[in-house]
Amino acid sequence: MAKKREIEALREENSRLAAIMDRLRLAPETEAIAALRELRQTTTAEDPASFLPYSVQAPFTLPLASVSAPTQGSIEFELMIRHAIAYPTLAPLDAAATGDLSRSMDREWELHELKTVFCYSLNPPTASTMSEPETSQPIVSPAPSWNEPHGEVKSTAYCDARLDLLNISFWSRLVITRELAATLISLYLETDHPTLGLFDANLFLVDLIDCRTRYCSQLLVSAILSWACHAYSTFDPQATALGEACFNEADSLWKVEQSFDSLPTVAAAQLLSLSSIYNGHNGGIPYLNLGIEMAQRMGLFGLPNLAMVDPSVEEGRKPDDWTMAKSHTAWGVYNWIVMRSLMFQEEEPAARYPPNTDPPGKGVHLTSNNWTGAATHPPSLPYYMGRTFPATCEFWLLTREWTTVYYVSGRMPIRDRVSLHFARGIFQRLLAWSDKLHTMLVRGDKSSHHSIIFQIWFHVSILQLFRPFARPAAAATDLLIQDDFAVAVFTASLNQLKHLTTMFHSTYPCAQYAAFWHVAPLHIANAVLQNTSDPYWWPYFMLCLDSYADLYGAFRVAGAINKSLLSIALRLKVITPSKAQALMAQVDEKGIHHSHDQSISASFIVDLDLADVDPLAAQLMSLSNSFDDMALFGEFTELETEALVAGEDS
Repeated sequence: MAKKREIEALREENSRLAAIMDRLRLAPETEAIAALRELRQTTTAEDPASFLPYSVQAPFTLPLASVSAPTQGSIEFELMIRHAIAYPTLAPLDAAATGDLSRSMDREWELHELKTVFCYSLNPPTASTMSEPETSQPIVSPAPSWNEPHGEVKSTAYCDARLDLLNISFWSRLVITRELAATLISLYLETDHPTLGLFDANLFLVDLIDCRTRYCSQLLVSAILSWACHAYSTFDPQATALGEACFNEADSLWKVEQSFDSLPTVAAAQLLSLSSIYNGHNGGIPYLNLGIEMAQRMGLFGLPNLAMVDPSVEEGRKPDDWTMAKSHTAWGVYNWIVMRSLMFQEEEPAARYPPNTDPPGKGVHLTSNNWTGAATHPPSLPYYMGRTFPATCEFWLLTREWTTVYYVSGRMPIRDRVSLHFARGIFQRLLAWSDKLHTMLVRGDKSSHHSIIFQIWFHVSILQLFRPFARPAAAATDLLIQDDFAVAVFTASLNQLKHLTTMFHSTYPCAQYAAFWHVAPLHIANAVLQNTSDPYWWPYFMLCLDSYADLYGAFRVAGAINKSLLSIALRLKVITPSKAQALMAQVDEKGIHHSHDQSISASFIVDLDLADVDPLAAQLMSLSNSFDDMALFGEFTELETEALVAGEDS
């Protein structure tokens, strides 16, 4: 027993000293030298960490210059000079803004603090809200009584004032307060709608308030509430139960309404698909596929003869609001299926045939020649959507030109059937298009969260475009120069993604519940795990784990993605089983409010390099399951090693 305690103490001491070495290695050179000089004057009885300056003591803090400046004449340098919108010069992030990443794994924001930093809040926090006691009642009352009042109802600033007039009892049989329902709809409209755009928000709100069913329906409202509850559970975990109730209500309505084609039903199908997928279930596939089939029957997209139809002939018989509503749903659903094809690396035949209508707000995302046009959002779209959605439509239209080639059924490895010349051609088109983007879509101090998410997807697309040619295993002597180009572009976009991720995670509160930015930590984690010679690989890996840990509060699948990333790290032997289990235990604490009645079955691709040769092994389910096996085997091996050491000492 004494030997076991001694071994445990030695292990802790070794880990602590290793951590100190890491801090010294990652610290600025002047501070590291000063710390070493002070170490020479200490006695052995002193704690070796006590002499470290605070900036060195804090583990996992990303140094301001963790992404080195490119050398003049390099491809990355040329991209920054010639295509500054897509590849801006990476200014060091403010240390106070980015903070200490090591502490964020243990970060627990109280509900009263979160109320003041909602992405959809229009009012700055007041003295009364800032001083609200920790014992304040949650906004959502214990399920299933979602209609109980919570004292005096204060005026809430929604993204649209019309939500104050909501009559939720017309749309849902669930007992839920008007304030909560309006808050959930507002949360969705401001957080995810600028990215998804599945319906025309103005026409939806008109019918929502007037209780009409042209561009709104009970099914669509229930689907929105279900999806929004994922995000809201970050603020109040009890919203998880409400989300499940809304999903069940929507599913019952879907079974009836799927037989009747309508724009609200097409949009609702995709929201149900999203709720199911991000809850960790492949059960979202039927909603996805049936919704796509309905969209095809309605002539929204996905059919080869759509390109032959003059849209003006059809739309001339419809009112203007129908044309706007159709455009939104057509492009919103089309964007999502291309995004999903990229994320899951799966073939989507309907993506070959885009909508034959103009995207909503066409052209407002492009640079204006009029210097007086300083409006931050186009008049044709709600202010909270900015100019992101029109840009997103064109971006996914460009992206599908390569996803429909890369991701096909029964495919050989991409490099065996796609040339680098093809990838470079797509890249040049993306660059030329990005050069014309409006300045409000450029990274800056007034960037909206959805414009940053758009930039994240831009660089994720480029990483995936060049991944087959940038992997070390794919290098070939006769293509060495071309591969060097692919590696350079891959590295340039990876550096941009690291900067975007650090900024988004540190400064945007919605990083904890905005689902569609999660691809950024996924791609960074995959990259740093393959390059552990980089002195900053561990801080970036921790940043990725931390990002998913935060998202786990909203989305059950995020916890499984974290486990899958740790599974890759175990397989590569860059982390010990005990450390991996300790990190996973911290993650699990963020998702204790989730139901675990069903196992995770989502087919997210997590191991991005492995996916090209063995897609099934690269999926979340396989990797998550293998984590438990490897961790158990590793723990057994560690215990066996301890026993051998104890036997030698006795």
